Amino acid sequence: MESLNAPLPRQLSPNARPLTVWDMGLGVMTLVAWSSAFPLVQMALRSGVAPLPLASLRYGLASLIVMPFVATRLARSGQTTLRLPPASAWPRYLLCGFLGITLYNVCLNLGEETVSPATASLIGASSPVICGLLGAWLHRDHLSRFGWAGSALAFAGVLLVCAAQGPLGFGSGTFVLMLAALGNALFNILQVPLVRRYGPGISLCCFIIAGAGFLLPWLPQGIATLLKSPPRTWAILLALAAIPGVFGYGCWARLLGRIGAPRASLILYGVPPCAIVLTLLLEGSWPNVATLLGGAVVLAGLALTRLGSRKPAADPEISAPPEI
Repeated sequence: MESLNAPLPRQLSPNARPLTVWDMGLGVMTLVAWSSAFPLVQMALRSGVAPLPLASLRYGLASLIVMPFVATRLARSGQTTLRLPPASAWPRYLLCGFLGITLYNVCLNLGEETVSPATASLIGASSPVICGLLGAWLHRDHLSRFGWAGSALAFAGVLLVCAAQGPLGFGSGTFVLMLAALGNALFNILQVPLVRRYGPGISLCCFIIAGAGFLLPWLPQGIATLLKSPPRTWAILLALAAIPGVFGYGCWARLLGRIGAPRASLILYGVPPCAIVLTLLLEGSWPNVATLLGGAVVLAGLALTRLGSRKPAADPEISAPPEI
């Protein structure tokens, strides 16, 4: 991850050059890393770890994993102390950590107690649509007719997916998963000036550490559960901390720098299908027909939204993944 903050070459736009095998490999690794979060969360829950302690353990471990990255940056720069963002930036970092790490993962874990990983990934796919609508409302971003139609179609698909799981009541699994998607969309909007100003590598560390801080009250319970758990549970938690967040974000940032946001963001369409396949391989479960139909409508809505986008894509260096 030491190259996350490397400046993009300006002599050639990342969108202009042809894709290489390494580019495609990075895309596949990012896709699999992000998609793996959904089945891994449910596997951890079924191993006996409660939702909130699970989130605390996951990001406590992730905080430890990012420390070598920080140490590497210090060693390469010749510094003895880390230059953190100024105090004026930390309220936004804390808010982003709460929304993108704490709220998102607590809601994801609570939702997957009663909802399948495939359904969770399909509901989570609505986050880019929510982000676009919030941008149109908060920043007066232009949204074309295709954008509005695609957003409506994607939300109709989400409702189909939710209906396949039963009534959408307050506190239901599908409701808290939609709350997770909202939190992730808000995070993606709020993190932009921080990542642009201070870089994706340091910002990732700050987001993870801030989010882990909010989850500290549940860490003792998580550690107590983990100490009584078999090695399989330890392996699941380690994979959950390292693969979807730290490794997935590292691959994503490197991919953005190589091919640009417009092409790199195409892999977002593959997260729900990949999550379905990984769930089948890891747990042997397959979504019902209604869920698959709703998922197809969601992806069609996302594609329609992208088709009608007239606004230039965001700078590659400030784009964010769908989840950390």
